[in-house]
Amino acid sequence: MPRPRFDKLEPERRSALLRIAGEEFAEHGYEAASYNRIIERAGVSKGAIYYYFDDKEDLYATVLRDALQRIIVETGDVGGATDAEGFWQAYEDWYQRSLQLFQDDPHAVGLSRSLVKALSRGAATGVLAELRAFAHGLLAEVVQQPV
Repeated sequence: MPRPRFDKLEPERRSALLRIAGEEFAEHGYEAASYNRIIERAGVSKGAIYYYFDDKEDLYATVLRDALQRIIVETGDVGGATDAEGFWQAYEDWYQRSLQLFQDDPHAVGLSRSLVKALSRGAATGVLAELRAFAHGLLAEVVQQPV
């Protein structure tokens, strides 16, 4: 989790920092992403980045949480189907919106790929475990839609 002072940063600067970090993580994956490249591209000092985040993993988790929140908002939910056929139609519509989002935002694909790779390295701990639980919660909401 970013430090509380990150939330006090102007929204434009916050968005720019997350976008720049997201591009780096999407292009290079978590391991190969360079904290120094992010700092340089964002035009902040190393001290400033540590003022907002504990470390690279904290920044990565923040970028992924932000991306997941945007995906949720942009794709919406499956909807309130009243029968199985309605559920599957609503799910198909949601799936199409999701594919369109990934087509429109190639960095979302790269971030997703980096998360899957990071989680596949073994047991997820710390912020990766939190992100896995968050993603499982989102999936459970989709699966548990009433029909």
